[in-house]
Amino acid sequence: MAARTTLTFAEFERLPESAGPLELIEGEVFPVPPAERPHNEVARRLQKQIEKTKLADGTDVYVEVGFRLDESWLIPDVSVPFPGQPGPRFFEGAPRLAVEVVSASNTARELEHKVRLYLRGGAEEVWVVYPDAKSVWVYASGKRSAECHSGMLKTDVLGGEAIDLAAVFPEA
Repeated sequence: MAARTTLTFAEFERLPESAGPLELIEGEVFPVPPAERPHNEVARRLQKQIEKTKLADGTDVYVEVGFRLDESWLIPDVSVPFPGQPGPRFFEGAPRLAVEVVSASNTARELEHKVRLYLRGGAEEVWVVYPDAKSVWVYASGKRSAECHSGMLKTDVLGGEAIDLAAVFPEA
C-alpha cells in the first residue's frame, strides 16, 4: 500500500494550474471532474429558487465557489455565504448553506465526509441533492438526523419560505 501524500493549504495554493478544479479534503487533493449538463442545470435552477427567498435578500447565491475550511478547500455546487463572511481572497470557513448535487462520480463516503466537514466548519445546513430521485436530504447544524424533502423544501435557512423542487428537477 502506497503512503498517502498530504498537503497543507499553503502547499495546495502553490500547486501549478491544473486541467480542472481541485478540492483539498483534510490534506488530500482530489480532482473535480467536469459536471455534465444535467448536473449544471439542476444547480442553476436551485440557485434561482434560493435567490427568490428571503435568504437571498442582500445575500449572494454562488455556483461552484470555493471555501477554505482549515486544511480543506471545498467547492460546493451551490452555496450561500454568511453575511459579511471573512476572506480577502476567498471565503474563510464553511458557507451558511452548502449544496452538493449528486452525480455518478460521487460516492456515499465522499458525500458523508463533505457533509461532516461543512457542518464542523460552521455551516447551518448542507443539502445533498439527488436529481434521479427528485429529492434533497437536508443536514442541519445541531440535528442528529437528516430530513428528506421532495415537492416543497422549507428549512430554517430559507427564512421561513419554501422552494418548489418541481422547478429544480427536470422532467423525465
